[in-house]
Amino acid sequence: RESRPMVFASPATQIKINPSIRTSGVYRIVPQGFYITAQLVPGSRPEERLPAVKDIADSDIDDSSAADRSMSYFLRKNSGVGQSIVTVIPNNAAWQEFDPREGFTTQLSSDDTIVLRCNSVKGGGPQRMFCIDQATVTGPVYESWPPKTPFYTTYGKDIDASAGYEACQAILKRIAQKLFRRPVSDAEMQQVYTHAKKEFALGRSIYSGLQAGIRGMLCSPNFLYKQEGASGTLDEHAIAARMSYFLWNS
Repeated sequence: RESRPMVFASPATQIKINPSIRTSGVYRIVPQGFYITAQLVPGSRPEERLPAVKDIADSDIDDSSAADRSMSYFLRKNSGVGQSIVTVIPNNAAWQEFDPREGFTTQLSSDDTIVLRCNSVKGGGPQRMFCIDQATVTGPVYESWPPKTPFYTTYGKDIDASAGYEACQAILKRIAQKLFRRPVSDAEMQQVYTHAKKEFALGRSIYSGLQAGIRGMLCSPNFLYKQEGASGTLDEHAIAARMSYFLWNS
């Protein structure tokens, strides 16, 4: 095959990923791509950061040992825009090993860059390289539930994880009054309760029931649209809501 530029990771060349997350936390990163075995072709200029490869051969990840599949990642702070997608890392970098089939979990902030490399080949000659198509970044991933977010510290700090359906109903109704900007009746809540009840029927916890019920309320017209005055009369809650729209220009 002819020489061609590729986005690959080898012991000598690393792939750099800028996840551009907005919320700091623990994230799971899974690189997706394929392996090749090839000979590096150095660039003709020192500033060339994407060398070409030749003598390319397919390399099946499932035909190799765990050591041959080994990759490592390293976190560094962004140093500016317009950089190459590959970079050179100091020899004393704190690399963390992982299996690319499973990915890895790490703490990320908005200015972090993820650098990947393959560990399987040492020295020159043909090298095993991971050609990356994309990387999936999922998170934030919480080690315990409920997480210490403003929502759960306000509405869920006293929740018993073993509590049942009735406790879930009471919490959902309290949240509904905030989301719908008015008192709500039990009749209005029946559809929301149905979503939560399905989670309990599957043997899941009160947190799953709350999530299902809240998802339903966030899709409700009572939350998405201004319903105040739709019936032709305004009670004190409708007047307060309309006044808030006026004051906040919303």
